[in-house]
Amino acid sequence: MKKKSSDSVKYTFGGNLAFMLRKAWQLDKSLMMVTVLQMPVLVLLPLCTTYLSSYMVK
Repeated sequence: MKKKSSDSVKYTFGGNLAFMLRKAWQLDKSLMMVTVLQMPVLVLLPLCTTYLSSYMVK
């Protein structure tokens, strides 16, 4: 009996991520919206801190 090679991947990272995001959207839309709105804040806050620190040192 011949086995299938492991070259054919059934699930990919992108496919799994899309599936999880779809399920999360179906279960709790408000949580997903808060998460999306929170992302820029969590990125910009450390950048602002770095800028303000360098501004204060000058």
